[in-house]
Amino acid sequence: MSKEILIVEDEFIVANDLRLILTEAGYKVTGIAASANEAHELILKDKPDMALLDIRLEGNSSGIEIARSLRAENIPFVFLSANSSQKVLEEAKETDPYGFLVKPFRKKDLLITLDIAWYRHEQNTGAKLRQEALLQEKLRKTSQEASAIDQRLLKIVRQLQPSVPFDLFVSALRELDHTSSTDKGYLRIGFDEYQFISKKELLTISGLKEHDISSEERIDSRMESGVTRGAATTESPARSSLSKIMTQVFGLQSYLSLSVKLQDERFVQYFFYSRQENVYT
Repeated sequence: MSKEILIVEDEFIVANDLRLILTEAGYKVTGIAASANEAHELILKDKPDMALLDIRLEGNSSGIEIARSLRAENIPFVFLSANSSQKVLEEAKETDPYGFLVKPFRKKDLLITLDIAWYRHEQNTGAKLRQEALLQEKLRKTSQEASAIDQRLLKIVRQLQPSVPFDLFVSALRELDHTSSTDKGYLRIGFDEYQFISKKELLTISGLKEHDISSEERIDSRMESGVTRGAATTESPARSSLSKIMTQVFGLQSYLSLSVKLQDERFVQYFFYSRQENVYT
């Protein structure tokens, strides 16, 4: 079955040439987008197997934004650019592309790059599935151990770090009345060193008093999962004030959150914090 590919290119002549080359080579072109908005719509609508992506589009559009959406959908992409400067290359590298072609390029180079990109994608997908299965088995065994809960949590933290990199991990148990949350976690202080953090440790590190936290302890009942970046890390209504203070004290820039409903109707929310703003996108 022919692979489906999306072209994101704002120069009509270049886009049409790409369409002809790819169609002749056996690819099915799902669409041509000239802007970031068009690209996002076609990604959601067609779910292409791959994408060819101009790193610079007209106006305020950017191939970097589209690349993040493609990565979130696990769609491999190859960048096209008329500029091979170090700055452009650094921007491109941040999105982990499967290839980079500088215009003008030969038909042969384009097709070889796409073949290699697809091969790498398949290899990475297979490796990720094996890693996920191994991680699930490790987590299952750890959760069944008879050791103290804080020790099990530390072991889980170490097991998760290679797959979900973080500077601070927090587990928050929310009570049924939604007025309190028991937050505790581990701050990464070395390659494989972690410091236990709860309200007591946070008060010591920050120099705050008990009333500085407890006066704002009521939390919102909404439970959310997702990624938050930048200033929004201190504005989410779904987090207790303790978590917000942790964000400020440790200079955290983004977090990934996951909410789990327990059998007794309580919630546990897990936060993976990072000092880097774009690590989870």
